[in-house]
Formats: sequence, structure tokens, C-alpha cells
Amino acid sequence: MFVMFVPAVFGLSTDMKAVYQPSETIIAEIQGNILEPIKKGDVEFLRGHVAVPLEYDIKKLGEKYFLWAIAPSNENNYTLKINDVATTENGKVVEINYEQNFDVSGGLIPYNIKPGFVLAREDFDITVNLNEDLSRDISVSYVEKGGNIVLKPGENKLDFSVDDVEGIQFLNIQIGDYGVPAYVFGTGKGERKIVLPPLRFRPRMIKSVV
Repeated sequence: MFVMFVPAVFGLSTDMKAVYQPSETIIAEIQGNILEPIKKGDVEFLRGHVAVPLEYDIKKLGEKYFLWAIAPSNENNYTLKINDVATTENGKVVEINYEQNFDVSGGLIPYNIKPGFVLAREDFDITVNLNEDLSRDISVSYVEKGGNIVLKPGENKLDFSVDDVEGIQFLNIQIGDYGVPAYVFGTGKGERKIVLPPLRFRPRMIKSVV
């Protein structure tokens, strides 16, 4: 095992955007052959060589790794760094420090959400923070159910139930402009249908003792 720095074009990559607005929620999938769990403490956000404290999390949902973070409120150039990632390079096991640059520019995002992904075995909520002084309508879609909600300035909590989900499902919850990946252990039973065979016997069983 040895450590190397890997830019975004090699074995690991993310689907992060190149530019985010101030305070926008970053939601990204980390793609590649990841051999050992990535912990939250392995992740850093840097401005130059200086660490920037952001609200964030990283987790494995099913077989995929996802990262979310609230982008800095100040315009600048930043770097996502993930330390000590065990992966393969040309078929060999290596340990790398992955880095990807992104910019923060433009006006303050109208609203952001947290968390940016969900791993749920019970009912959960997602907070939508409206950075405006007037109410705003957004659309919300969850398990084929959708509609509009009115956001008030400040924090708005959206509640979701695992009863709406049948079995274990990987879902995409649409909240306005954000698509939230969700791995949900549902408790819903769904609509059960009883299918009878084309040929039936009555009685179902004949037992004989000789």
C-alpha cells in the first residue's frame, strides 16, 4: 500500500458540479472501486491549504457512496479532499488522497436542504432553509406522490414516512431543485394480490394410513 494524490480524471470520480452558489447544498456520488469504508473524518474541505468548516456527511447507501455538504457562503475556489481511500489502480491495491476542485460564485442560493441524502429505517424529516424574505412554492415528490408546498422564510421541516415504502428501496426524493438519494427500509405492505392456480382440487389433501 502506498499513498498518492489522484486528480478527478483517474480511478475515483464524483458527479460534483464545477460551480455552486453560496450556501447551495452539494450532493454528489463518489464513483470508483472503493475497498474500505470511507469515514466522515476522512473528508476535508480546503480553501488553498486552509481547512474550511462545513456542515457535511458521507455515507454508503446500498452499494454507492454519497456526500452532501452546505457550500461556503463566501465566493472563492475550494477543494474537496478525501484522505486514505483504498482502491485499485491498474489492478493493484493502492491508498490514495482524492482531490476535486470546485468554485463558489454568484448570489446566495434561494434555498438549501439538509441532509442531502437519507438512510432511513424509521420516519425521517428533511429541513429546507429558505434564504428569502417572502414565501416560495416548491414541488415535492416522494414514492410517486407529489405536490406543491409553501416555504416560509427560515427553516421548514418536511416529514416523510417509511410506511409509504414497500420493502427496501433506493429512491430519489425530489425537493424543488434538489434530487435527494434515499435508501429506505420501508414498512409498507403494498397491495397484495392472490393468484389461484388454473387447476384446483378439493379437498386439498388426502391422508391415508395403511
